[in-house]
Amino acid sequence: MELLGRKFMPDKPVNELCEKIYRDHKKAIDLIVANRDGRKPRICERLKEIIETDDGLIVDECTKTLVRFIPKTMDLPCFKCGSWWKKNNRLFLFEFVITDSVVLRIQMGPGEAEMRKYVHEFALKNRETFKTDTELDPRWQRLFMREFVVGLDGVIGREELLQLIERKWIEFLNNDLPRIEQAFEAHEWPTVAFRAP
Repeated sequence: MELLGRKFMPDKPVNELCEKIYRDHKKAIDLIVANRDGRKPRICERLKEIIETDDGLIVDECTKTLVRFIPKTMDLPCFKCGSWWKKNNRLFLFEFVITDSVVLRIQMGPGEAEMRKYVHEFALKNRETFKTDTELDPRWQRLFMREFVVGLDGVIGREELLQLIERKWIEFLNNDLPRIEQAFEAHEWPTVAFRAP
């Protein structure tokens, strides 16, 4: 009972101490928390800047925790049958997702069912390049994923974090992206989408 109490029940003296520390140092603690949370938008800003400088990439939607883009070589008319984002009708996009980690993935969203199935089968045939589930989800299907940073809390400074992400980005550009583009270019895709959503 004592062990369970110590492990899972609130500790009144610890809670009181935490409240006192926060009361005495509220401004400093709030500033620390605000700056910690401020890393995500800065990461997104930097990723957007990096992607915009690459002539081979098209920046799509960007938020404080999300950066979407697509290589020009993969922005084909046959993939203009998606319905997951009102701004465009792309079936899939590359996206950086910034939560407690920084992850890059190729995400296929809702859209024309036959084309989704066709893209999914293509990814399954190219499993050395794409990492997708065997079953096709009717709405969201991850085709590829690469972790850039696991656990943002483990990285000390903002500049160190951005430098790490930039190094991982260069590795992605030199290794993963050429393989992905080559697989798409080697495949014979329809000249137009099967039909509009």
